[in-house]
Amino acid sequence: MFHQLQPREQGGRTALERFDCQIKSGVIACLEILNEDEVQKVYCEFHDDVVVQRMLDSQITYDFIQVKTQENIRDLWSLNKLFGINTQQGGSLTAKKLQDSYIGKLLQHVTRFGNECHSVIFQTNIVADKKVVELIECFEKGEIQYKWAQLLVNTYNEAFAESGEEYSEEEIIEHFNKLDFQEDVSYLKLGSSTYFMEANSRIYEFSEIELRPVEAKEIIIKLEDLVFRKSKRPLTSFSFDEIEDKTSIGIDDLLNVLAISRDAYLALKMVVMRRQFVMLLSFKEHWKLLAFHKKQ
Repeated sequence: MFHQLQPREQGGRTALERFDCQIKSGVIACLEILNEDEVQKVYCEFHDDVVVQRMLDSQITYDFIQVKTQENIRDLWSLNKLFGINTQQGGSLTAKKLQDSYIGKLLQHVTRFGNECHSVIFQTNIVADKKVVELIECFEKGEIQYKWAQLLVNTYNEAFAESGEEYSEEEIIEHFNKLDFQEDVSYLKLGSSTYFMEANSRIYEFSEIELRPVEAKEIIIKLEDLVFRKSKRPLTSFSFDEIEDKTSIGIDDLLNVLAISRDAYLALKMVVMRRQFVMLLSFKEHWKLLAFHKKQ
């Protein structure tokens, strides 16, 4: 009987698989820290699923990432699912519906954090329907004649503006243009994906460390464990030190996973930089030689 009767539901299994996708997104985001360029840290399950801290023009900014996957890949993201827009009978949208929608929750980061919010990102394994694509394109072009864009603009202040203040039409368009809708993300595919290949590729891209597949997989699994641990520990005091300790991942955390000291890593990067510099000089000399022969 135990192996013959089907269970009442499998919600727990699908929930775990979706959380696994969130962990994958965190791992991929963390690997860019190795570049030691823009990305400074990654925060797990703090303000959103994954938050990337960047240094842009000497200013700290944040990318807020929300990861949402669907089991049925034919169940496209619609205006109703993403924005709370009821497209039936001419269309309608309330401030509450917009606030509670997936995109609405992301837009709240824009209004709360202002210039500190670099972007809000919706990551998913499936695609959006035609109306969603058209809507996003309208905001990118700064054109809001499209009726669904107009409906969002007309509802925006009631949903997000503080009492006594209003966002202008230009500001609202600017807020929507901070939205990065990342659909059909290959490493978030349920069942099989390009995740390990993508992660291994990023390790090499951002650190120049070339690993055999078995070595890369071992490191990625360790990094998954790190992201998981940084995602599950509850916060109590919400102090700066507690937030950093329990939710953030930085370069030292990654080097610990890679089992390499910071001095060794800096030495490795110096060797890579020298090699790239020599290659650049060789490239320039090559073109100088070609130019000389052309003149002859």
